[in-house]
Amino acid sequence: MKKKGLTNGNGMINGNKNRGLTNGLTNGLTNGLTNGNGKSNGLVNGGNGKNNKKGVMGTTKGRLGAWTVIGMVLLLIFGAFGISTNLLKSIDWNTIPKYADYDLEKVGVNSIDINNFAFHKMGNSFYFYIKFSGDFSKAGDYKNLAFILIDNDSDMNTGYNTGYIGADYMIQLTANGSVGGGLYKFSGNNKEEWNWTQISGASAKYKDNVVTGEANLDISNNARIMIVSESRYTQDITPVVGIEKNALLTVQEESGNDIKIKLIPVLGKIKVDKITFSTTKGISLSGLNVSGNTLTVNKVISSETTYTLTVYPRDVKGKVEVGVNEVSIESKIPITIWGEPFRKYFGTPKGIEIDGCFEDWNRLASFHTSTHKVDNPNINIYQYAYYPTNGTFFYASVKGTMLKGNIAPELEKTISHGGGGGAVKIVKKPYDYAMVNIETANNGAHKIEVYGYNGKITKILYDGKESNSVSVAVGKNGNYGAIEIKLNENYKIISYKITMTDWSGLSDTTGIKSVSGNEKSNDNGITAPEFNFTTLIIIIFIATIPIILKKRKL
Repeated sequence: MKKKGLTNGNGMINGNKNRGLTNGLTNGLTNGLTNGNGKSNGLVNGGNGKNNKKGVMGTTKGRLGAWTVIGMVLLLIFGAFGISTNLLKSIDWNTIPKYADYDLEKVGVNSIDINNFAFHKMGNSFYFYIKFSGDFSKAGDYKNLAFILIDNDSDMNTGYNTGYIGADYMIQLTANGSVGGGLYKFSGNNKEEWNWTQISGASAKYKDNVVTGEANLDISNNARIMIVSESRYTQDITPVVGIEKNALLTVQEESGNDIKIKLIPVLGKIKVDKITFSTTKGISLSGLNVSGNTLTVNKVISSETTYTLTVYPRDVKGKVEVGVNEVSIESKIPITIWGEPFRKYFGTPKGIEIDGCFEDWNRLASFHTSTHKVDNPNINIYQYAYYPTNGTFFYASVKGTMLKGNIAPELEKTISHGGGGGAVKIVKKPYDYAMVNIETANNGAHKIEVYGYNGKITKILYDGKESNSVSVAVGKNGNYGAIEIKLNENYKIISYKITMTDWSGLSDTTGIKSVSGNEKSNDNGITAPEFNFTTLIIIIFIATIPIILKKRKL
């Protein structure tokens, strides 16, 4: 069956151990004993003739036998129910298949680095298992969090948009020395709003780097599930999977002027038929088992398998883009397409293009390099530039992923402090934010704002309003996330400033840059500190020193 992008499996394990046990024991024994030919010639259907009044229960001995059988049946029924209840209360995770996580996000924090995970459904209960590389429960300055995001209706257009699923429900696990949890339902006004309403608790146990627990949720057989763990600016994201079913992770990587496709089964073996690609017009692919834009796999993938595709023609001039379009597999399961499509310039571009390839910027010598470090690499400005031609162009790259945002930011919190200042509410947004402030000779000041999430642009504002005057592209320039912005106005620019801000409020800025003959100078940038309680206390303390000294003099 063909799958486009993220697809979902239908079909789950329809068996039910408890139902099978109960029906097997009850129906088997009841029918055997009831319709059998016991001493009384059958306890129900027995008798000595057509009108035998003892035919229903037979003799006194028959009555005793009947009650004995009824007692045995009831005992079996309640015994099976007891077994079922016990299973609900205690899942043997050694018998549940587990998904292996892959460090596609290059997680460096062991306490949130997910090793493997599993889910299980029984009745109206949903069970989860997460094993971390380190001690998830350890509390620090920034507590560890984990979010199990559940797309229960398998519809990307409903629920919270993670970039991979539309999450209708979420189980939040919070580590603060111990681990606790809660079950939430999405209540946002739009798919990008991190807004949830708690509908019940979720039990959670923690031992030896493993969190297990359950929530009262009647999960769909077709549900798509992923986990996001986070600690401050670091997060780990698992592939999208179903319940006890395999899933295929398809990873796209650039390899010079070629593209590599990795197929990774995350639970067990999976039959892959073929993969088709979308390409720039006039571009075709070559390689083993490649015809046109189709790679024929036709094999069972049991471990990570890599295919290399060569892009033709090699002498093409301009932008080339190649991306996975469809994956055909034998069984209906979730598929996660991971990574940006291959983007490349063949030949030196003649001018600046807004297309996310960035090699046009590489030939310019007008880069300013920012060498200082900001804690979050996704906003740590690495290089930036300004280029006036047929409009006004700006460029910036960061050490991590441009406009990455955070799939699961912490819910809003309120910090109380003394001094009569009341409480300060901090609402963490999922998006990252890029801003260009421009000072022009004749038109005054202007501001370009770009909101992004999961490496994609969600909103562009020019002077506070959505406008067609600005075009933007994001992607990767080598190993760095990058953004290019074009203002379709030929202003005479006096100075500009580029600022990157993450979902928690941490910022990095180039500072104000004059464009009059100072294009090649270096700049170490300025860091705007993240607002937090410690900073607030320090500010209040410094502000009160003059008052204290003045009172002492009096």
